[in-house]
Amino acid sequence: NVRFDGGVVEGQDISPFYDPMVAKVIAYGDDRETARKRLVEALRQTALLGPATNRDFLVTCLEKETFIKGEATTAFIGEIFGETSYTAEPVSNETVALQGVLHFIHDRGQALDRAISVPDALKNFSTTGALQTPYSLLIGEEIFDLTVSSAQAGSYQVDITFEEGAETILVETHDDEQVTPDVSLSFNVNNKIFKSRAVFDANVLFHAMQSADTAIFLSSINQLHVTDDGADGSAGGLVTAPLHGRVIEVFVKVGDKVEEGQKLAVVEAMKMQHEIFSEVEGDVIDVRIVSDQQVSVNDLMIEIAEEDAGDKEDA
Repeated sequence: NVRFDGGVVEGQDISPFYDPMVAKVIAYGDDRETARKRLVEALRQTALLGPATNRDFLVTCLEKETFIKGEATTAFIGEIFGETSYTAEPVSNETVALQGVLHFIHDRGQALDRAISVPDALKNFSTTGALQTPYSLLIGEEIFDLTVSSAQAGSYQVDITFEEGAETILVETHDDEQVTPDVSLSFNVNNKIFKSRAVFDANVLFHAMQSADTAIFLSSINQLHVTDDGADGSAGGLVTAPLHGRVIEVFVKVGDKVEEGQKLAVVEAMKMQHEIFSEVEGDVIDVRIVSDQQVSVNDLMIEIAEEDAGDKEDA
């Protein structure tokens, strides 16, 4: 009773030019209302991890009373959403907590891959009790500070900190814990069931989740993430792109002297802006990016000739 006509494959770039349609979803039924309900459910269960889509907007339209009554006209969007247009629902604390747990599971998996041998019984063991892992998640234009701890497999405590206080959220799962688009996980978040499918691209988590009353996409970056060499996707004077995205602004040019911690550029991905800072003090000797340029993860963007300790003392 539902047909999907898709035209994309995994790894394909979706251009923002012309009509970037990726799929059509068509529902059938004995009457209009049956078809509408099937279409809503089909869209809720649809997951396209990567580019932002209008799926949530379509579900919202299909659930408006005007559409349900069959009274929608060409003026429907303007009449329903007004001049402010469509705005997505605010991110709930439960979904933020689930983002944190998926980051935790991913990070733990990477750590275990680097370890020689860790028995399953010791994966969450600590002589000091459950260890708390801090995260600073950039979701949309908001940053959420939280910690995730796990005393046993499949059980997590997430503490989210706000200016006005904090909230503790419990997350549990009985599924095999791995973050891959091929596996759908089921989580109990404060006694609310979520179906989850997610994937990491570089340090960006793309996540589709569905509960009984909501279905949303979220993407997040852990602002505290650092690579093994201590730099966020870069090493010394070589400044590389931490993720796939578009350069919004470049603040330096060849010949400029920069300080450690100075802002160099801003890269946007999935409507999230990622500020790029210098890890070193020195002179800019190469700038390979310009505003509105697309970059891929690990692309060299800026090169800085690091000023050594002797030069600093002479200065």
